[in-house]
Amino acid sequence: MKIFKIILLPILFSFIALSCKTKVPDGKLTRTDDAAMLFGFLNPDVDTITIALSLAKGVSNKKDKTITIADLEQAEVKLEHKGQSIDLKFLETRSGKYSNNDKQIVIFYTLQSKLPILPGETYTVSAKNNSLFDLKATTTVPSKDFDFDYTISGPFPFDHNYPEYKVNMTIRDPGNGISFLRVVTHVSIKDQDQSYTSYDVAKEVQQESNGIIKYDFSFNADLDNEEKETTLSCINTTESYFRYVTAIKKGAGGGGDPFSEPTSVYTNIEGGYGIFSAFCTKSKKIE
Repeated sequence: MKIFKIILLPILFSFIALSCKTKVPDGKLTRTDDAAMLFGFLNPDVDTITIALSLAKGVSNKKDKTITIADLEQAEVKLEHKGQSIDLKFLETRSGKYSNNDKQIVIFYTLQSKLPILPGETYTVSAKNNSLFDLKATTTVPSKDFDFDYTISGPFPFDHNYPEYKVNMTIRDPGNGISFLRVVTHVSIKDQDQSYTSYDVAKEVQQESNGIIKYDFSFNADLDNEEKETTLSCINTTESYFRYVTAIKKGAGGGGDPFSEPTSVYTNIEGGYGIFSAFCTKSKKIE
């Protein structure tokens, strides 16, 4: 796998519910000054650590503080764990369209072999550039001690491009390590560099006395198409990620763009906006 795909996976797979929201956009602030944004999702199962920076632009032309993409590219980005600190390297700045506006993200990375990401451990990220911005956040990687089984029924007729299927999941969590769960169905097209998410929900859960979590849902899919492969993922994530996604789904940000007003969206980034979180994933092919 090319290093660029490996590096971007933690970002692109970890963003919010709508499949079109795969870019970190430049937001707009009702406040005057520009502000920096940070996005990072630690994953023990990938061999890179990726942090993305972006901009929330102030509305005034007369600002006390102006931040540019070049300022983000020159940031000092570090990850710390138990007294060990490692610098992340600048990879590139990516541009794209989001809600008909030009957006840019600045990507930093390092190899996980230099600072392993371990379940149950706490990590702190920082990104700063002199007096322009100084961002900091901490997250704890959730437990990986869980597994799941599922049954699927269908197809059922549905007024949609694809028929409906119903899934009954049984998640075994013997250590009661899951408090916030994300369930995703991900479709990849064979022999093509194309994929999309057909179902993506994050929720707070409560275990039964024996450590069992039941979760049932319906989704639409083209499961009879042999050119497509559908994967069901059960993701143990953090409270900060859950609160971030919940705020977006409740309409924060306005106009369907959760970054149009970052101050109205949940953030755990000191000195700026965004989200720093972690997750552990178990996946199975739907057959």
